[in-house]
Amino acid sequence: MSIESSKAEQFEARVASEQDDSELRRLLRETYMPGAITVAMTREPNFFLASTTEGDVHGTLLLQESKSGRAIACAGRSYHDAYVNGQATRLGYISGLRLDRSVRGGKGILHTLFDAAKHHRIADALPYYLTTIIADNHKAIRALTSGWSGLPCYTARGFISSFLFPVPRRKTRNPAGCSIRQAEARHLPEIAACLQRSNQTFQFAPRWSAEDLASPTRCRDLAPEHFTIVLKGARVKACVAVWDQRPFKQMLVRSYRKPIGSLRPLVNLLGPLAGIPKLPRAGENFPYACLSLLAVDPEEPALFLPLIHAACAAARDRGLANLSLGLAENHPHWRTFKHAIRHIEYRSILYTVHWPDGEKAVAKLDQRPAHVEIATL
Repeated sequence: MSIESSKAEQFEARVASEQDDSELRRLLRETYMPGAITVAMTREPNFFLASTTEGDVHGTLLLQESKSGRAIACAGRSYHDAYVNGQATRLGYISGLRLDRSVRGGKGILHTLFDAAKHHRIADALPYYLTTIIADNHKAIRALTSGWSGLPCYTARGFISSFLFPVPRRKTRNPAGCSIRQAEARHLPEIAACLQRSNQTFQFAPRWSAEDLASPTRCRDLAPEHFTIVLKGARVKACVAVWDQRPFKQMLVRSYRKPIGSLRPLVNLLGPLAGIPKLPRAGENFPYACLSLLAVDPEEPALFLPLIHAACAAARDRGLANLSLGLAENHPHWRTFKHAIRHIEYRSILYTVHWPDGEKAVAKLDQRPAHVEIATL
């Protein structure tokens, strides 16, 4: 039966709880993104472990069949402090929109899900949300930006590049007048201050406190020593963290398109020379960690590459083979990274999402470069 001919009472929309964990994890495993490499973004061993990293307030809307309880769609929403037009404010994010493959293309499913999202949005009174869609996901882009009655308005805000690369072997040097080292817990207030100085120059960049950085839920499995910092005297002038999220969030390789699968051993032999990470077998997780919580003082742009090289060395010391870094295409360091380190690139489109009551707020957004934290999406 098509979703268009189904009656609304056949489905139930509500905020998910721990009792929905197994169904949500199944939905993620079975909802994959086709391409040359078909992958599924999974959350094992518990769906909700990753949710706490998305914001200080978070929840997942679940749409399920009323009789069977089978999950057929979900979407996460989270809230955190961020910089908008240079001012600290509350910002919402819609993430993890998934539709069961049996109902993909159903306009009715999207209407039901977004009606529920609008209802649960009332309490927080935010005028708009952010979201990202993979640029190659043409079906999702067509459906969500179609202007169908009942759906919110999606406005494109530019491209986000996710650079995936094998950890390079390069010597690190201290910039003149500075020292590079791994952080300690005592550095967290200075790291937070550096992040705030940098992030307030961007649109939508998160506002981090020292308490956030030390939180075992907000920054799950991220320790102070996972930060690489550049010090000038006692002041942190640049920072980045190597955040290994594999214990609670994974990229599962489902299959390879021909001839990649048969050529995988050759790709793994020669790929590092071209910036191509080693490819796992189908059915295995792709091993990578995120370069996250990046900040470089605006007046010290030359610190960017030494910082990245030092963080790569720290990742190599931890036995990590691959890293990912997300930057908007108009980020001031996007071009520097793109030309300095061999990589493969995945592009997503950043959108603001609003209902009619948020139109005026969206119109006031200025054109400064966007910066979102891909590790928390």
